[in-house]
Amino acid sequence: MKKLSTLLFLMLTAAFVSAEARDLTIEEAVALGRENNLSLKMQDVAVAQAERENEDRWNVFIPDVSLTTTLARTNQASTGYGAMPLEDYSTTITEYNDYITTYDVGAFYEYDYGNWAFVADLSAQLVLNPAIGNGINALGLNLRSEQLNREIDEKQLEQNIKKYYYQLVQLQANIALLEKNIATTEQRYRDMEAMYRNGLITELDLLQTESGLASLTPVLTSLKNGYEQLRMAFCMDLGLPLNQELNLLDEITAENARTFDADKLVGSYLADNLDIQSLTLGKDMTENGRDAQNNLSMPSLILGWNYNPTVLDPFNGDNWSDDYLVDGDGGAFSVTVSIPLDDWMPHSTARNDVKALEDSLKTLDYQKELLYQATEMQIRQHVMTLDAAVQNLAVMEENVVLAQKTYDMSWARYRNGQMTATDLSQAENDLLQAESDLLGEKYTYISALLDLEYTVNRTLDKE
Repeated sequence: MKKLSTLLFLMLTAAFVSAEARDLTIEEAVALGRENNLSLKMQDVAVAQAERENEDRWNVFIPDVSLTTTLARTNQASTGYGAMPLEDYSTTITEYNDYITTYDVGAFYEYDYGNWAFVADLSAQLVLNPAIGNGINALGLNLRSEQLNREIDEKQLEQNIKKYYYQLVQLQANIALLEKNIATTEQRYRDMEAMYRNGLITELDLLQTESGLASLTPVLTSLKNGYEQLRMAFCMDLGLPLNQELNLLDEITAENARTFDADKLVGSYLADNLDIQSLTLGKDMTENGRDAQNNLSMPSLILGWNYNPTVLDPFNGDNWSDDYLVDGDGGAFSVTVSIPLDDWMPHSTARNDVKALEDSLKTLDYQKELLYQATEMQIRQHVMTLDAAVQNLAVMEENVVLAQKTYDMSWARYRNGQMTATDLSQAENDLLQAESDLLGEKYTYISALLDLEYTVNRTLDKE
């Protein structure tokens, strides 16, 4: 019971913490995404692995060392022979300054080692080929590739977070505008009820206002539902609980909205595009792979060494001494030159692999040219969108002022009986639409600016 109470307390505490709205600026949102996003964490693991492999790239010069042991039982027992000395004596050989013990052979003996033998083989081999350099280079290219992928993921995450943030702000503003409109309409409906009772308006005017008020409720519900769905996606990118309420502190603003020179951006920053960098790096990796394939067809120098001692009758503990250790061939050191002649034959697998890589390089050249054109078009399209947004913002700001003035005058005329409820409702809708259009155009500008900054891979606030 105590454990259950503790668990319920923790669950209620977590729910309360998540339900409490969290103040959040756009910079704080980006920082949270960089810190908590799971996709970035996975990419960090890939980068760390590539860094480790690149740091250890010189281990290709470590020989392949192996030790194998075998316990074998032969079908026939192994035997050994020896001489039985009748007399041993030492003779000094002054010429060699050494002592040699000789035996007068009186008899021979045979010794049975049994059927079992323990064999060990210790070997080392190092293969040297020009392709080793390509392998080392490949590790450096792979590290750069993982770092670039991580940079792309981070830039895309930052772009998505900012867009989500401003979309949520836009939805909040639209919801606030609609709630304001509903509140105004409700107040007007109450005023109209009094006017209807006093005979100043017809029942039709009252019904039209009531119908317009009822039609706004589904729109508000749809906006709130869209906001909640977008908020959950936003929280997931930030690594926050999906039920975390947010208090977004920054507003959608386009006070410093301006146009850009497309030709200058294309000429200065086209090659900085992340997709172009990725494709260029992919071509470098393919070229390195082609060179490696060619180098694998070059002669290889193989350095080898091995030692294979054998112990007969290993279950006899006395046989593990040096007297019973059989050296086999005594071990060997070898230097071998291997020349793959078949790799240089026409239509061989190796030659076809090289040609396939060369074809891939040609394809990459075409892809790169196509990507340059597509990226240039994206830059110009984003600039065109920004140019149009700057012009539209100036007009829409004036339109909001005019719509507000029109609504105020319409309300005054309506109260004086000089305008119908339908005309007043239209003026109110025009004001709401003008404010919503201005907010939407501000988001259009900000979104296009974010897209342009991602395309040229730099911040353009001070450009």
